[in-house]
Amino acid sequence: MPQTDIPTSRWMGRCHSLEPQVSRNVHEYFLKYWPWRSGARAFSAARSRHLALLQLPDSLDDRIEPGVFLCTILFLIDGMHLFYLFFKKKESRLINPTRRA
Repeated sequence: MPQTDIPTSRWMGRCHSLEPQVSRNVHEYFLKYWPWRSGARAFSAARSRHLALLQLPDSLDDRIEPGVFLCTILFLIDGMHLFYLFFKKKESRLINPTRRA
């Protein structure tokens, strides 16, 4: 099937008008102040801060940056929590390999 047969979408993607400024501010803040052990490069590549800017294109200008900070903090904390749970589970099996799960 040729690609020209795919219908085009009537939906248009939008992003908040302050996206470049807010994204830069949030990115710089977390790279400077977040206690990275490793993963700063992965954080830069993930671009998680853009999610709120895409989800809330009509939000008020004075509220979008705190909202993006909050979303980014939740993203990072959730990642740390999952990382901790994964290694805690692995560690418990290493400490007592005879124990059944």
